[in-house]
Amino acid sequence: RFKPTTPPSPAVRIITVGPSGLGVSLLIEMTARCATPPLGISADIEALDLASAQQAAARADLLLASPELVDALAYTRDFFGRH
Repeated sequence: RFKPTTPPSPAVRIITVGPSGLGVSLLIEMTARCATPPLGISADIEALDLASAQQAAARADLLLASPELVDALAYTRDFFGRH
């Protein structure tokens, strides 16, 4: 028997950022990968260093960063001000 389904929602594009290299950003990525499925969120998650994240912010829906990087990322394409 056919059951209509709702179309899958597009994946949320998440970029994780750490202070240097990829260590912290990979830990944030692993946490996000564990947290999104129970919330029913389909996510495409990528770990980047700060310089790469500043360039890639335009294609992200969400930036997850360590607290010390918020100010460094806040000016990036007015990322936190867009709706």
